[in-house]
Amino acid sequence: MTNFASIVTQMRIFHNLNSSPGMSKSEVPVLFLSGSLDGCTPPSNAEEVRAGFSHSQHLIVENGAHGDEKLEAPGVPETMIDFLKGKPVSLTEAKFSFIFIPVVER
Repeated sequence: MTNFASIVTQMRIFHNLNSSPGMSKSEVPVLFLSGSLDGCTPPSNAEEVRAGFSHSQHLIVENGAHGDEKLEAPGVPETMIDFLKGKPVSLTEAKFSFIFIPVVER
């Protein structure tokens, strides 16, 4: 099994691969997508890592968690497509609407 670090090194994306956050550097355009309710990889993680990516953008989805629901927020799919086409991306925040139904024990 190949680990992520060796794949990245082989791809020569990072100039300085290091396990410490914020230590990796790259000129490759990157779109970070975060959810405001993501307890595994919160938006603050992406902001810390972004320091080494000079051509990065960060799209935060309010009420988004760690799953695919972020992709359903208005404007997110179009923003991702524009980014992949090399077009300018202006959307930095989106909102995933949901209804919270508390569990009530009887």
